[in-house]
Amino acid sequence: MKRAVIIILLVTGWKLVNLTATPMFGDESVYCWWGYQTANLGVSQAWGEMVNQKRIAPMVSLIQGVGFAIFPQAAPISLCRGVSVMAASLTGLILFIWLKSWPALIFWLLNPFNFFNDRTSLQEPVLNLFIVMLVVSMQSKQLVKVGLFLTLAFLTKLTTLMLVPGLVIWAIWQRKMAVAGVIVLVTIAFRWWAVTFTHLWDIFGYHTYADWSVGNLVSRAIINLRLTMSWYQQYLTYGFWVLAGLGIWQSLRRRQWQGLIILIPLLSGYVLLADSYFPRLLLVTLPFWAIILSYATKTKMGWVIFGLILIVWIKNDVAIVWHPESAGIAKEDYFQFYQDWTSGKTVRQAVMNWQNQPELRVVKIPKDMEATWRIYKLELAKEKPIELVIE
Repeated sequence: MKRAVIIILLVTGWKLVNLTATPMFGDESVYCWWGYQTANLGVSQAWGEMVNQKRIAPMVSLIQGVGFAIFPQAAPISLCRGVSVMAASLTGLILFIWLKSWPALIFWLLNPFNFFNDRTSLQEPVLNLFIVMLVVSMQSKQLVKVGLFLTLAFLTKLTTLMLVPGLVIWAIWQRKMAVAGVIVLVTIAFRWWAVTFTHLWDIFGYHTYADWSVGNLVSRAIINLRLTMSWYQQYLTYGFWVLAGLGIWQSLRRRQWQGLIILIPLLSGYVLLADSYFPRLLLVTLPFWAIILSYATKTKMGWVIFGLILIVWIKNDVAIVWHPESAGIAKEDYFQFYQDWTSGKTVRQAVMNWQNQPELRVVKIPKDMEATWRIYKLELAKEKPIELVIE
């Protein structure tokens, strides 16, 4: 246990290095800005605006808000992304305590899919923490904790709904009927609350495909399946498929089906339903891949393949920290972080250039990019007397 904690702390310290090198993109900035607003406006007002007006699942911003309240002078990008790093590390510790598996822990800490996204201020690192705590609570039939962590997961990201079928199937498979009942009841109650008192449920509708005609469904499923396989391959290399095959075979052979029972419905849901589909949505699958891959290393071949893949992963992780623009990340992520209109790359440069423009007093910014401009001003030009005018 002590060695695991030391390794987690070392990787955590590594992940915290050079956090601002990768430019923020729109979604990150929104969560971080509302974290800052939570500390300055108060929880009640910020909560109301997030869930009722902005339609933002509030949990990540609330946690960041606590950080801003404790460290009001902290650099906002480092603080917001640091929250994700800490959440991912805590998830790794819980996974190790639960699975008692070194391969699962090493996979979790060092695979580039996690390593890149854990260094952002997105919702998924915190979501994974609550999902793992939920599954551990299901295992021990702690019903209050099951309800609590499922609620926290919903408040973190509405795509938690995609996990519910697999969780219920697994609970029934294990004859944990009370656990299955709690999951169903909490899901129904949360949906009622979200629809009745907020606009949060609209977020789920934005990510799912509503056209159930056979032709469109088949077409969408083929596209999403290709994207899913491509994102795993781009982040985890071709060797991942060999390791995954070994892990699945060993899981079935040993009748350890938990990871598969939850993973298959989750992936099927994304493939069949996802409309607005991004690589980060697959991050919630990685705890279950950690379970499956831990069985792959029960064989010598599995250990050899895992060791070879690990060398490639660590090399990419180094690039993610020190040379992120040339690191091996998914093409779609590269586009969003560096090239899309939501990228903060040009915003960062513009704010840095303000220092050489003493006569500058007013800057007009587009509404859709307000959060990104405000975060970079806080980060790089907090004392600069410039008014940001929203167009």
